[in-house]
Amino acid sequence: MKIGLDESGQVITEPLDSLSELLQWNPENFSFNKSVIQKQVQMVANNDSLRKGLEPSTRSQVLVCHDMCGGYLDDRFCQGSSSVSPYCFYHWQLIDSFVYFSHHFITIPPVGWIQAAHKHGVDILGTIITEWETGSSICQEMLQSTSVIDRVTTKLAQMALAYGFNGWLINIENKIEIDHIPGLQYFVHELTLKCRAMLDAPKVLWYDSVINTGELKWQNELNPLNEMFFQVCDGIFLNYCISNDHLSHSKMMAASYGRQFDVYVGVDAFGRGTPGGGGFNCREVMEMIQTHGLSCALFAPGWTYEKHPKEHFDVQEVMFWGLLNDRMSTRTVKVPFSTSFCRGYGNQYFLEGQSLSESPWYNLCVQQIQPSFTQSQFYRYILAKTVRQVTEKTGEAKEEIDVKVHSEVQHPANPSMDFDVSCGYIGGGCLKLFAERIQSQAVCFNTFLVSSSKFIEAGYKDNLFILSAILVPCDNVGALNSCMTVHIGHITVHEYHTALFPRPSLNNMLCWTLKADLPLSIDDMHKILINPYLNINLQNTKTPPSTEESSISFNTDSVSKSQGSISVSSFSAQNCDIVSSLQSALSQSSSELSNPIYILKWSYSSSMNIDYILVSSYDQSGQRKLLGQTVGEKFVYVPSNDDNKLVSFSIQPIFPFANSIGDEQFYKLG
Repeated sequence: MKIGLDESGQVITEPLDSLSELLQWNPENFSFNKSVIQKQVQMVANNDSLRKGLEPSTRSQVLVCHDMCGGYLDDRFCQGSSSVSPYCFYHWQLIDSFVYFSHHFITIPPVGWIQAAHKHGVDILGTIITEWETGSSICQEMLQSTSVIDRVTTKLAQMALAYGFNGWLINIENKIEIDHIPGLQYFVHELTLKCRAMLDAPKVLWYDSVINTGELKWQNELNPLNEMFFQVCDGIFLNYCISNDHLSHSKMMAASYGRQFDVYVGVDAFGRGTPGGGGFNCREVMEMIQTHGLSCALFAPGWTYEKHPKEHFDVQEVMFWGLLNDRMSTRTVKVPFSTSFCRGYGNQYFLEGQSLSESPWYNLCVQQIQPSFTQSQFYRYILAKTVRQVTEKTGEAKEEIDVKVHSEVQHPANPSMDFDVSCGYIGGGCLKLFAERIQSQAVCFNTFLVSSSKFIEAGYKDNLFILSAILVPCDNVGALNSCMTVHIGHITVHEYHTALFPRPSLNNMLCWTLKADLPLSIDDMHKILINPYLNINLQNTKTPPSTEESSISFNTDSVSKSQGSISVSSFSAQNCDIVSSLQSALSQSSSELSNPIYILKWSYSSSMNIDYILVSSYDQSGQRKLLGQTVGEKFVYVPSNDDNKLVSFSIQPIFPFANSIGDEQFYKLG
């Protein structure tokens, strides 16, 4: 993946498209995309018990393969974006693995997806894909020798380790020379072994494509033609044109290895080759898979976003997953936990119940643990299917299935459970619970308006645990005599005798200023981001200016150290080399350049257990402006032309438990 600044100064992530880019990859150059959250252990529920923990190998798995419009949309911004009505996935409780997919050679999941998946106990994989003539050339170069394969597989495992995700989906969509088939199997085997050695909860999957003769020939089942790849990795993702016979054959062969749940049966939400036509009728093929006791790989469930009006997305999304809910195992959250219910977007950003920013934002790094049940729990869905004959361009007749879904509320109080962006405690909104009053039934509890943040505490199980909930005010609460509404801004469940969580602050922020014309090249960004502490001995380093022309200059006068406890001596040994290489790339040039680029950097111990960090600026009037949220230890900001004069920056840690909002640390521009 490449990381650079786009024309507006946003830090973006991009995929790799060549083998040379992969072999030149260096983890030190990509710290913006590193996740700080390890996969959380979750509980698995079934019909017998909501508290039964199951190992993945003992039950069918559900994998989501996220393919949307080529990938790297608004989710590519490492520090968040101002997207309105973005795509958001929040049914994590129903899945076990998540694949971020694109048609580039190497697809690394953006940090927001890694963070959100791991918070919910879900594995997340990147994608390796080769296709067409370009893919064939990559494969010939990659498989030419075991030494090249060793270098490539080492880089791929290191890449997953550096960014914090769990492995890879391998999709070879081009013919392979028969002489290279042993090398391809060796590639799959070595990548699997290295991921197992380096990663937490590793997983490497093979897509049903190339067979043992080197032909690109989708099998739609596990059989002797693709068995050689299944044997040396963690599972196979089958193509979508399946039948009951395909599933029977796959189960029989996988069971001979004791691995029937390692067969992931492909289901295309767009219906391409999928029995039942996909869409809201994915339930039909899910029933087939469940009957055979195999796992499922659901491809492109963003169909609900791409094929329907954006303003109806939540209704379509809840309906889509609600139809599948009873065909999947719902996982509950392991105690202790805490959540503000934020989905990673909002029309405002709330901090302790107050609006800190009134601008739309989108950042999946900020997404919190989502409820294990959604609005669909109140509905009964009824499918009406119509089969019609259509004629394709080839003249071939084909059946298409039209599905219409009718929903019925199953309770007379018409209850609802929504993510409400009009108010919140921390993040973009809160959980809104609503029900109409039933005149014939007595109300057994008090209803009240919330004028300010209030706590509800409840102990249970002989005071072993305590539940704390923060209610947040909202202006549009319904009349008390007609309905009941409550807005829950934060819930924490923890051991009853747990001590209060500390509120440590960060006190070691540095700021480095440079001027540049955007966009910056990839090489320049690499050099810039290696170590912004290089200012420490800069004034004592005599390096002749480069004679090469450049559109970038850096301002050493504006670089200074904030008041804090950071030790600077450990960085001085490498300053000369860093400054020398940096000055050769960023030589002095005209002062008539674009707005300054501010690079903030800080550090903290992993023991601080920080969820994410708010980065803000202050102008001359003392007005605070939220610039974004990040999970790393760097932040890049390019002021807009209409910004008032900056006076200072601040960083503020947000911790994953209630009331754990750290103090701001300020950096004053001199």
